[in-house]
Amino acid sequence: MNDKDNIKLCIENIEKMTPNIVSPNDTMLVQALTPLLQACTREINKLLHEEIDLSSLSLCVRTIFELYLILMHISTDEKALNNWFGQSYKDHKDINDGFIALGKKRGLDEYVSELEKVQEFLDGSLDSSPFVSKGRFNIRDLAEKFEHLEDYKAVHKLCSKLIHPTSLNVNAYDALSKNNVYYNMIFRIGVFYSQQIEEFSSRYQGLVTSG
Repeated sequence: MNDKDNIKLCIENIEKMTPNIVSPNDTMLVQALTPLLQACTREINKLLHEEIDLSSLSLCVRTIFELYLILMHISTDEKALNNWFGQSYKDHKDINDGFIALGKKRGLDEYVSELEKVQEFLDGSLDSSPFVSKGRFNIRDLAEKFEHLEDYKAVHKLCSKLIHPTSLNVNAYDALSKNNVYYNMIFRIGVFYSQQIEEFSSRYQGLVTSG
């Protein structure tokens, strides 16, 4: 099979496993794994689009890599699983606070009032939950924990130069886009971690549904 076939198989197998990771075993791990695996299939699907450019591909592969590490982390560490749910609140608060401040500065009062109501609801939800607000995982630490530090250095540092408006990305965009070596290497990394996620979904499907 070629890479495209492997990606299609990954998506098919992950999707096959994901619907089984639901109630009646509605544990915290179930609640975390289901949307994470759904996010994985969304990202892996992007690898099938022929029109995806080098920058978009780099962001996609970086996201797949991070999703894999998060899956591994929360499935092997109960504290990490609790932190994962606490991150959701902090992410919402960071976004809302930022947009509220920006909206007030730009005179977008109608949006500000709605966001303030949303944040008030989230604050109440956090108070009644067993979770605490937490910052996001350090991806470098997770990569080192699961022995993917060299991959981290390549995927994060090199892909960052192709995602952000670096001098390299701006001034050499045409040359980079025409160089199939960069594209093909990043693409193959995406295929590899897609297969790792596929293996994960197969390994943990039985554990979660039986737990």
